[in-house]
Amino acid sequence: MFPLLLFLAVTARHPCDAGIVQPSRPLTIKGKPAVCAQYVTAAVGDASVVVYAIEAVDRPRSSDFPHRVFVAFGKRRADNTWRLSDRHDVTATLLSNEDPGDLIEMDARVDRFTLAGARFVDVGVSTTISGSGGISATKDLMFRIEGGKLLPAATLETAGYARGGVTFLHQITSELLVGKDEVVLVKRDRLARGKSPEKPLTVHCKVSRTVYKIIDGRLERSGEIDASELERLRPRLRPLPRFDTREIVPCCAGCSISN
Repeated sequence: MFPLLLFLAVTARHPCDAGIVQPSRPLTIKGKPAVCAQYVTAAVGDASVVVYAIEAVDRPRSSDFPHRVFVAFGKRRADNTWRLSDRHDVTATLLSNEDPGDLIEMDARVDRFTLAGARFVDVGVSTTISGSGGISATKDLMFRIEGGKLLPAATLETAGYARGGVTFLHQITSELLVGKDEVVLVKRDRLARGKSPEKPLTVHCKVSRTVYKIIDGRLERSGEIDASELERLRPRLRPLPRFDTREIVPCCAGCSISN
């Protein structure tokens, strides 16, 4: 039997619904006025997972500004307000500038799956900080659903991009594949370097295939598999959706690209 996979939600950012936060005074972050922005609301049975952020009102056009990012679990009341039963501040796990939560842009998505009979949600959060060409990273935050709680199960870095001048490029892309009792993370880590702006960049790509299994309620690294073992397993694995990512750096061994 294939694992149950269900794509749940990627939605547009909007002001937080009533009950997501219940401030006794105006929202602030680092002592400055803030707003609550809701990025994803994803149904899980009769409850929902909500990804939201407290963000500074003052948003410089091309530089980072403060965020606090949360993953919450709860239900809508009859009057359409929210009653949250669990909440996790995930800011420190995300790519940010020198201070946690200082970033210029973020996005989120939520998907659910079952593994060895347990229910999980995969919360993907992509963040970008200012820099030459932008620096971005995606973290997949895995939670096991138990009762009205989201129990942290794993944090995986699954995508990223960075550029340093015209002689350095770094890109990570990945697949997350779910089986009956395992998750396989296939990560392609590309690094392109050059000696001068006039010469092409030389690319090297490292491919890892890491298996994760449930140990004491968490997804823990079980080991690595090779390419042939992955192809043997693929017919019974199903991919979790990814953010759309353009391949900027090819995955190759020693090939050249223009800078």
